[in-house]
Amino acid sequence: MTLPLHPEAHDASERITPPGLRPKLGLAVGLCALMGVMLSGCVSDRGYNYDGLRGAYTTEVAGIPMEEDPVLVAQNEKLAEDERVALIREDCRNGGAKSCEVMALDAFNDYSTSGNLTDLKSGIIVASRACASEARACLLKGNMIFRAYQDGMDIDEWRPGRYYSEELIDAYTKATRVGDPELRAEAYYQRGRVHSTFGRYSAARADLNQSCKIGGNEFCLKSGEELEALAKHTTKQKGSAKITSQDVLSLYQQSCDGDNATACLRLGDRLYAQGKGKAGNEAYAKACNLNEGSACNALAYRLDRAGRHNEAREFYDKSCSLKYPASCALLGREDMVKGNLSSSYNYLDQACTLGDNTSCQFLGSLAQVVSRNDDARTALRRACATNNSVACYDLGLLEAIANSHSSALEHFNMACNADLKAGCLAQSGAFASAQSTATAAYEKACSLRSPDACLNLGYSYLQQGNSTQAQTAFRSACDLKSAAGCEQAAALLQEKGGSTEAAKFYTQACALKSPSACTKLGLVYYSGAGITKSATRARANLNQACKLGAQDACVMLKKK
Repeated sequence: MTLPLHPEAHDASERITPPGLRPKLGLAVGLCALMGVMLSGCVSDRGYNYDGLRGAYTTEVAGIPMEEDPVLVAQNEKLAEDERVALIREDCRNGGAKSCEVMALDAFNDYSTSGNLTDLKSGIIVASRACASEARACLLKGNMIFRAYQDGMDIDEWRPGRYYSEELIDAYTKATRVGDPELRAEAYYQRGRVHSTFGRYSAARADLNQSCKIGGNEFCLKSGEELEALAKHTTKQKGSAKITSQDVLSLYQQSCDGDNATACLRLGDRLYAQGKGKAGNEAYAKACNLNEGSACNALAYRLDRAGRHNEAREFYDKSCSLKYPASCALLGREDMVKGNLSSSYNYLDQACTLGDNTSCQFLGSLAQVVSRNDDARTALRRACATNNSVACYDLGLLEAIANSHSSALEHFNMACNADLKAGCLAQSGAFASAQSTATAAYEKACSLRSPDACLNLGYSYLQQGNSTQAQTAFRSACDLKSAAGCEQAAALLQEKGGSTEAAKFYTQACALKSPSACTKLGLVYYSGAGITKSATRARANLNQACKLGAQDACVMLKKK
């Protein structure tokens, strides 16, 4: 059963020419025939993979010799675009399935851009003509009808008496007769999805298993994922209709046996869910050996929980080397606790570079403690960009020291907008004027024991480049219970290598409930920068920071 041509257009190649095929077909032929459009928006996230169709265009389309695929047609300057359009139309009119398929793909591409259901309907009509003589085109027809179903097109309006399930099963069944094994496997996979969609679970399982049998590793994996999703909806089913965990495991196992790392990872997860820890570890180990970083991390986690810490460390390290950020972050935290500051720094730097923004905040704090302010700025800037209020506040402190007044104000404002009280206090101070009359006024008010005035005075002196006077003002603000004053005083001291005094000011700021100060104080105790090392006191301060909202401190506490 193929779809007839639209009743208003007995010649699809003339009356329902997909819009994109008119003035721009010369380019569209190449684009659509490459099938890339089907993977980048023309279709849903799963099931519409047209890579296997590429080889089908290696001979000719509309009588035009092809060396590789139709993109070369678009690049053939010897044939004018209007001539190509005419040839494609004429060939489709005369029963040329490949040309009709190209027209259908072009319409599908237009639909993905316009959202106009008329484009999709036109593509289905032309694909139906191609399907009548070319089994491969039936896969395209089925996928386009499936898309129509997903997007709410009413098929009964233009194909009275027909139902989506019938049209889809018919198209995919014809596609299972194609000679190419990969396309045949795709047809079985898609037919399995149709059965799943319409509640025919036994038939879905049979087709998905057949797809795996014909297509091998990749199809076993995606068929397993489809069955796993389906299993959640068949828990109340009985008999053959119920999808079991063993059905899923079987497909993952076959794909893993063929060295598919993702399948081995999925297999490990499912085995652990069944309490088969040893077999799960073996699956993770295989995926790890196939350079799947997340599998190395999963195996390390299991070994760690089993008390096999040295083995776990090896797999975390391999996972990090495979650019899995969570493993790098964990190793960085672990080495910090052990007092291996240099190693911790390197791991956190890797995690931050790989996009772990919590590690960026933690790295920024650590860099400040060891007086590496340039590194701190880079890391904190990344974390602040993710609306991490503590990172924005810390960055503001550093920018103020560097006399980047506008930047300091901007970042204090970001911290304040994220509801960090210390950021709001620092923001008010950062508005301080560097004019001599304003400085004199701040100085007078500070002498009258106004903490805000002392903070303003410090920022006023920073803008003037007078760090010595700024330090005095910030100390005064700190004495008057300004957490921002204490932290700014500590930051200035660290820039000059005064770690011991900086630790005292961080202690005062932490007591005034500054989360970033409590985090830094914890790092000071871990590192011994200007203070006696103490893991106990470090954890106590990190715990306080976590309660105050410091994300990096909360993460740090997860690893002893």
